[in-house]
Amino acid sequence: MQAVRPAYPLPGPLRVRNSPADRVPSHGSSAFASGYAIDLVPVDARGRSARVGMGELLSPQPPRRASGGWPGPAGNHVILRLDDGRCHVALCHLQRGSLRVHMGQSVVRGEPLACCGNSGNSTEPHVHLQAMDDADPETAGALPLELRGGVPRSGVIVRA
Repeated sequence: MQAVRPAYPLPGPLRVRNSPADRVPSHGSSAFASGYAIDLVPVDARGRSARVGMGELLSPQPPRRASGGWPGPAGNHVILRLDDGRCHVALCHLQRGSLRVHMGQSVVRGEPLACCGNSGNSTEPHVHLQAMDDADPETAGALPLELRGGVPRSGVIVRA
């Protein structure tokens, strides 16, 4: 299975949490196609969690269309369908009221989509990033992710 290679969806530095480099399923469950998901927590220069309101979430993939999603643990989220149609990338826990895109809209890499937040099942502001083979996480299969430089382990601070 070939890995999906998105760019980091936030400017760094970012602390990695729940990485598939440490275990699969990365979040302790394969539910909602989250087996290879990774969490990215904005941190300051000293590695401390950033305050709410940091930075915009940028589109991490080449051109695609935003699609519908699922209620519940993901909170506010965007699901992006890649142009090849075989992959969908979900960005979850977005700040309430910050979405700048709508269903069906085409977006390009680097375009602001929303702000990082902690909506849904979240204890601190972060972005939950996952790739799936369908837009419906209840029936989709998880696809592996590979970020620039590979798949970082939990606890590592990366610079996007």
